[in-house]
Amino acid sequence: RALGWHLAALRRLQRERRIDFVHITVPSFFSAPLGQLLHRKAPLAFGIDYIDPWVHVWPEARVKYSKAWVSMKLGEALEPWCVRNAALITGVAAGYYEGVLERNPHLRQSCITAAMPYGFSSHDFEAPSVRSKLPTEFDPADGNIHLVYAGALLPKAHDVLVRLLEGVALLRASGDQAAGRLRLHFIGTGKSPHDAEGYNVRP
Repeated sequence: RALGWHLAALRRLQRERRIDFVHITVPSFFSAPLGQLLHRKAPLAFGIDYIDPWVHVWPEARVKYSKAWVSMKLGEALEPWCVRNAALITGVAAGYYEGVLERNPHLRQSCITAAMPYGFSSHDFEAPSVRSKLPTEFDPADGNIHLVYAGALLPKAHDVLVRLLEGVALLRASGDQAAGRLRLHFIGTGKSPHDAEGYNVRP
């Protein structure tokens, strides 16, 4: 819905010679055409950063003529055009954009690729504003063992979660005293306000 406004703003910057390169992060996947649309008007270097893979089959997209199926088919049609003149293709890991290169082999010679994993510096935790704050979900000095998962728990992670909880169950069954002190905290995003608040699991 915002494509027209984004394009108008970018074209204004392009006319004013205030940009030399546009790096488009997807999703939202339908922002990907911006680079090619700008390039057609007047050659401008652009890149696309695949935070998530675009063209792939997910469970909902297997339902023919569903909204997800239409979105997948639209992506299949649009992606070759969107990346045609890309100067840079990046992603969280190489696997996120490897499919793009397989579907558009000319990119291996015509553009630069780079994997840019998410990460952080341990120095981030040394900032006074961070160090002075205690966790709000638990008391770190209560003598328990706290494990925290922060982030979205996507469908493909379900099997990993099941294995984790099975391991915790085995630990409890073994009678190990550590099991009684173990606390699992799931803090991240979800489909409802309750999900976003996180889950605290006591074995």
